[in-house]
Amino acid sequence: MTKNTKNEVKHSAVSSLTHRLMTWLKRIFYFCLSAYCLIWLLSPIAARYFLDGYLTPNHGLRLSESSSIRYNPFTSHLTVNQLVILKNDKPVFELTQLNAEIRLHQLLTDTLYVSEFSLQGLNTSLVRDGNKTTVAGMIFPIETKNETKISEANSQGDTVQKSKNSNDNRSNYRVILPHGHMEDISISINENGNFHTLGLGKLNINEFEFGAATQKMLFDLTATLDNAPIRLTSKAELVQMQGLWDLDLKINSYDLKHLSGYVVESDASLSGIVGFSTSQSFQFGENTVGISIPQSKLELDSLRLITKDFSISQKRQTLNVNGILSTVQLEENAKNNDPVTVSSVGYVIEELVLDSGRDSFKSESIDIRFNELTAKVFEEGDFLLELNKVVGAIGSSEFKKDNQLDLNSDGMELHVEKVKFSPEQVKIKSIVVDNLNAALMLFKQDLQEQESISSGDEVKPSDERKTSNSNAEIEKEDSAQESQGLKYSVGQFYLSNPKELSLIDQNVSPNYKIAFQLDKLRVSDLNSKNVNQISPFLVAGTSGEYTNFEFKGTIQPFNPQVNLELEGALNEFPLPPARGYIQSLLGFEFETGELDTILKIKIVDSKIEGSTDLKIRGLNLASAENYDQNLVQEQTAMPLNMALGMLKDSNDNVELDIPMYGDFNSPTFGVASFVSLVTKKAIESTAKSYLLKTFVPYAEVISMTISAGGFILKTRFEDLEFEPNTYELVDSQSTYMQQFIALMKEKENTQVKICATSTSIDLKASELVFESDKEATDFLAELAGLRMKAFKSHSVNNGIDSSRLLLCAPKINLSDDSKPSISISV
Repeated sequence: MTKNTKNEVKHSAVSSLTHRLMTWLKRIFYFCLSAYCLIWLLSPIAARYFLDGYLTPNHGLRLSESSSIRYNPFTSHLTVNQLVILKNDKPVFELTQLNAEIRLHQLLTDTLYVSEFSLQGLNTSLVRDGNKTTVAGMIFPIETKNETKISEANSQGDTVQKSKNSNDNRSNYRVILPHGHMEDISISINENGNFHTLGLGKLNINEFEFGAATQKMLFDLTATLDNAPIRLTSKAELVQMQGLWDLDLKINSYDLKHLSGYVVESDASLSGIVGFSTSQSFQFGENTVGISIPQSKLELDSLRLITKDFSISQKRQTLNVNGILSTVQLEENAKNNDPVTVSSVGYVIEELVLDSGRDSFKSESIDIRFNELTAKVFEEGDFLLELNKVVGAIGSSEFKKDNQLDLNSDGMELHVEKVKFSPEQVKIKSIVVDNLNAALMLFKQDLQEQESISSGDEVKPSDERKTSNSNAEIEKEDSAQESQGLKYSVGQFYLSNPKELSLIDQNVSPNYKIAFQLDKLRVSDLNSKNVNQISPFLVAGTSGEYTNFEFKGTIQPFNPQVNLELEGALNEFPLPPARGYIQSLLGFEFETGELDTILKIKIVDSKIEGSTDLKIRGLNLASAENYDQNLVQEQTAMPLNMALGMLKDSNDNVELDIPMYGDFNSPTFGVASFVSLVTKKAIESTAKSYLLKTFVPYAEVISMTISAGGFILKTRFEDLEFEPNTYELVDSQSTYMQQFIALMKEKENTQVKICATSTSIDLKASELVFESDKEATDFLAELAGLRMKAFKSHSVNNGIDSSRLLLCAPKINLSDDSKPSISISV
């Protein structure tokens, strides 16, 4: 075979192989083209078949006839049009249009490149009822037989899967979305009976890339929550998870009535309009995250919360937080994070009203501002909060307490410097109250309420030791709890630029009214951690045009026992306005008088030692008038002016040096002890003899007892006795009647109760035989009535007004030692 022949044969073989290869390539191409065309043409049918196969048996759902799902394998493009899922022929999910396209060839480079993604017109619902959640008509969680088997298989092969995942290196995968767009999305939410609507107007995602090397995104969202506009923008540019992420969020006009169902009480109501805006930046480092929040603002208008126990309402509330900076350590062995710093916080409330039925608080405005705040959290869970300065301003306010007091203020400012707050202790350098102007009214307490409280506090003598022991145990428990509780210390507390303070006390008659100005009020070195800490104090001020006072000393405010050193002076204090306090204690009142006093008192462990230099100018006392009724009380004493005249000097003044003593732990000790002690000492020796002589003209009518160390003289009417089985007045009773009539004429405003008593002695003296006990009691009642009529008739005939003599129901006393008599009471 020649060389040319060999070349021809070889060329022929190559040509044949090439022809066959091209034939197969054509066949493969046409097959793929046909397959792609079939996929494109049949994708709607296949999608419907598989979706209905899943939705119908598992959820009772089906696709509507208008739904179209088509996949273009040539461009790897998914198109969904008019997708509607029906349940009982009602739509539970509607999607107008969805377009998504990926570049399959990018998968060869471990990149999921989504060249197009847009979604428009989605409408669905989410319902949560207890532990059951329904989304688009599908109930979750769902556990089918196949899923159960898969779950078991997964649990058995968990170790193998973890091993595979550990060896599967996905660090090189990237997801890229140059532009994504969604709009007109509406989701209705029913969360255990609370209805909400979430609407997404537009969402644009630009330059999205997430992978091991680069992470970046531009995010712009416009949405509504319960018709409240929301705007969220975000920008992130990271390299290997290190870089900057900015975020801006703003919510306007959200109506709190949509959250009313989350209030604990079913009958409670909540309303108000809230708005919130914030700008935040996150700087991600290798093992740290730097947080910067330049500004955040919360606004709350027309808030109103009503429950069965209380109500809260306010016109407007604003919270501004500026300049938050912090760095968070991400290392597992990081001990403590860097401190959080805040440049300023402003909190303003307008027209606040708190009402619990019996107690209430109203304020036109409250304005609180914090400067240079630093917070540090430690690994053990403890924290430290430091504030450079706190300024608070309260506008016109009113506080009412259970019909007990009413406190009104035209406003004040509060300045607090250098605050350190931890779970164990609060340290404050200084507290200044500026422009304080307030009025306090103490309402008259109901007498029955007071008696009930007082009777509930009584201690029987047999239980005194037991009660004392239990009180000691309670004090020990309280001191133990205090030692474990939050402690605080204040370097200095004082008033600045005080205005007028006033007090009205309706618990005395007549009501006590006073207005005064505190020119100085200072307390320093307060420390609850040290019960023996000595705190100096100073208080000085004026009242009216002439009254002035100044007291200074030291105190141990946190010591269970009272330890106090006090010295000072009160000058030109008028006594008549305070007559309501002294008359209830001693039975007389100040008619005229002005008080100067110099106090020098030392109290060590609740024991009082000291003296009072007392000077009273122009003192005159009068019998106490009862301003609630036209009566003189039973313990009322007679006028004392003549007796006190024996104590006055040539200038009509009383000057005494009175020692002070007592025990703060005594249940009878209180402010009244100081008030009464001065007056009692003044009349003890000289006035007592005069008082006794004063009552001599009425010795038959009035009896006297001196008690409380000889300081209180108590008077009562003696009983008028009768002879058995008689009712007419006789000569032996004339002295009593004369003194009674004279006393009634002297006390023109006094009215008395006349009560007559018949006894078993009357029955024996009558020598009558009664067929029944009722006849005997009727006889005794009639006899007692005749005695009262005779007494009243005699008094009226001698010039006493009949309206001042009140007759009681007849009384009967069958005890052996009882005597027929008339008793008189005021």
